[in-house]
Amino acid sequence: NYRVDYVTAHGAAPVSQPFTLSDVMQGEARISPDIPTETGYEFRSWLIENNNFGKTFLSGELTDNTKNSIPRALFVESATDECGVATANAQWNKLYRLNFDLGGGTYDAGAKNSIDPLNFTFDEGKTSAALSEIDVTLPTLSKDDGSAFDKWQLEIRDGEGHLTKAIAFNADSIPLGEFVLLGDRFTATLRALWNDPAAHRVPYRPTAD
Repeated sequence: NYRVDYVTAHGAAPVSQPFTLSDVMQGEARISPDIPTETGYEFRSWLIENNNFGKTFLSGELTDNTKNSIPRALFVESATDECGVATANAQWNKLYRLNFDLGGGTYDAGAKNSIDPLNFTFDEGKTSAALSEIDVTLPTLSKDDGSAFDKWQLEIRDGEGHLTKAIAFNADSIPLGEFVLLGDRFTATLRALWNDPAAHRVPYRPTAD
């Protein structure tokens, strides 16, 4: 007897599949077409490994009979229950959204005062990313009241828009683990901070005649 067990950190795993030796030898032991789902995540593939041999079953190929057969070498023979077991581990991407708040600033000669939210995806094991990895270049900002741009700050907000955490922003290392699930994606906001122009204004003092 042979079987495939499914392990996933998200969503519901398919039930274990039993196969006969004949199924395995004739290439009829196939990966389940059922895909687990979880909000904020994108299922990528099943991965089965045995020692130095492994096979990845991509989500778009689970019903392709030329690609979904499980080789016998991936079944681990068990001496305790006289069964060969293949363990399929789910591989996931994590879905992100980066919002922008320019704090009243503008760019491109004042033609715009916002940047569209940016959606991107990474392997769920990735913990940080640089702006270059998500293909974004921050604009040069200005403000009509003369305020000087200070810096960007990464902010975490709840579902009602309330600030729950402010993080010093480093374009070389955006902390993906700080993003929180809002709607269908893990989300954070990059907000522009400004210096008050009054703080740099020299007070006028009339001189005596």
